[in-house]
Amino acid sequence: MRLILLDDLKRILSLFMYNLFLDDERLPHRVTWVNLPNGPWTMVRSYKEFCECVTKNGLPHFVTFDHDLSVEDQNKNPATMQFKEKTGMDCAKWLVEYCINNNLRFPDYEVHSMNIIGKMNIKSYIESFKNTIK
Repeated sequence: MRLILLDDLKRILSLFMYNLFLDDERLPHRVTWVNLPNGPWTMVRSYKEFCECVTKNGLPHFVTFDHDLSVEDQNKNPATMQFKEKTGMDCAKWLVEYCINNNLRFPDYEVHSMNIIGKMNIKSYIESFKNTIK
């Protein structure tokens, strides 16, 4: 009978855990202004890809958010003929709902966005949610 060592356990768990990187332009190794865990990373570029990834793979171990996502991820409202941009904030809200609906703890996270207001809004929203479930 073989004993499972801590390193073996970490390696096994890493097969089921993933880090999620939301950004429409950057790569994880180019984000140097915040502390991110070492990869590997699953990268998503849009709100749609973010939701699909979490729905398919489950809750990530760690997630990092950009706020401003590309024009490709905008939805046109036919009634007003205006675009509604999906941002990292929309992803954070969706992930909070996902955690509520599945009775899960919100994962460790960072907001690496250069949009200061967007960054503060995402962090405030997530921290508000985390404080309500303590």
